[in-house]
Amino acid sequence: MDYKSSVAVARMPLRTPTSPDFFEKFLINRTEDTVNTAFLWVFVLKQLNKHPLTPTQLRKEIARKHYNPHRTTLYTSITLLKSMKLIEQTSNNPQKKLQITPKGKLILERATKHINLNLAIILSGE
Repeated sequence: MDYKSSVAVARMPLRTPTSPDFFEKFLINRTEDTVNTAFLWVFVLKQLNKHPLTPTQLRKEIARKHYNPHRTTLYTSITLLKSMKLIEQTSNNPQKKLQITPKGKLILERATKHINLNLAIILSGE
């Protein structure tokens, strides 16, 4: 058993109901959680592409439009994006607002095209 499947099994309750509904809900919830976490960096870049925001404002904006990411998950994503020079803190700003960099805009554009292409393939049903 590989690592990913062992994690998935570990997250399942010890007493697994035998109804098919349980497994369908489990798979749907697992997929939603995975997609939300995997694409959090895209949501961050999209929001910062509109205007600079503090991390708290950013979290509220993402929660209002999509889902409420855990604070630790969001700050981890912010730290990663900063280290990759995709976002930066605005200078001379006591509120510590974040803004997207030119490199971040380029990456966001490429990621958006890639995501749209793959969604079109998935949704086409072919």
